[in-house]
Amino acid sequence: MAKDYAEIEQEFIAGLKGQTGKDLAEWMALISGKAFANKNDTIDWLRLQGFAFNWASWLERIHANGGVPLYADKPAAAVVKKAPAPRETKPEKTEKAASVAPTPVTAVSRPVARAPAAEAHNSDVALQTLIAAAKGYQPLYRLLASEIVRAVPGATLTAAESYICVGNPKEFAGIETGAKGLRLALDLGDRPFAPPLQPSKLATAPKRLSHMIVLDDARKVDAALMDLVRAAAARVNT
Repeated sequence: MAKDYAEIEQEFIAGLKGQTGKDLAEWMALISGKAFANKNDTIDWLRLQGFAFNWASWLERIHANGGVPLYADKPAAAVVKKAPAPRETKPEKTEKAASVAPTPVTAVSRPVARAPAAEAHNSDVALQTLIAAAKGYQPLYRLLASEIVRAVPGATLTAAESYICVGNPKEFAGIETGAKGLRLALDLGDRPFAPPLQPSKLATAPKRLSHMIVLDDARKVDAALMDLVRAAAARVNT
């Protein structure tokens, strides 16, 4: 069975001290001390320290999350098991506890990750499979997904045949994942194919997702890209 993000993150954090000589808290302090202007500067510096892009991006996101691991939250079921039982010597507290209906474990048994809103769709097995196809670029996918949701509030990401459909509610973009990077296709009508835009190569996406941008670095997920995303969303949904 494939490891989930929480397990991957836990193993990564646990191995930091042995592999780099510094634990998570020390890396967070170093990043804070540098006072980088933006996330790209942070990632670039971490890569100079020997981190691969995906781990550099992951550390940057943890730092942006206040130094708290993105998947630090525990399942509610586990919390319930650790909760102390009411003391028999204080029946009034027991009575109060009994008056509150417990939350069904089946409804909240999954971890609530500190991740972008787009990650809420990750329970979909088909979507998980497409995200996993990004391999080392999964952190880049998560960054792109979170920025799209910020740029277009209400946008949703769902699994299509061989790509991730982005809609609000109508489809205005598609993301194809792969081991060499991401392909973001946008519905931009007759906009010229000026760099970084090129004709879309998403095989199973609608032809109206005509423009494509290849993403292999977090620095490409910038304000200019989000302007294009907003333009595509507005074109389709207004």
